[in-house]
Amino acid sequence: MTPSTLGNAMEIGVVTNNITAMRQFYGEVLALPFESQLDFPGGSMYRYQLGGNIIKLVSYGKDTPQHGVPGGGHAACGYRYISFGVADLPSVIANLKDAGVEITIDVTRFTDTLGFAFVCDPDGNWIELFGGC
Repeated sequence: MTPSTLGNAMEIGVVTNNITAMRQFYGEVLALPFESQLDFPGGSMYRYQLGGNIIKLVSYGKDTPQHGVPGGGHAACGYRYISFGVADLPSVIANLKDAGVEITIDVTRFTDTLGFAFVCDPDGNWIELFGGC
């Protein structure tokens, strides 16, 4: 059965007990446009646009778990990282280094003109950036 979806966008929820640092990282360091804040019983969600998709930073207040499993694909099973393309990968990574962002895997080419890199958000979640080199 193929579900009838409401559009082509994907939304990913990132639960954090470090909402201030995470909002600064996604909203200022990555410069993702802030869409909205949604308060719900027991918590809050801050929504950031990534192309046609949404990254939802979620806090459950005092009921937010204290620890996640940081790291990429080798750290644990399940959803382990998000991935998105950028036009000039080396420049983006250089700017993130200058901003003090942890680069877990530096620019690595997989063809003559394309590469990937991984960075960490303040909670240790991995983000793959791929694109032209």
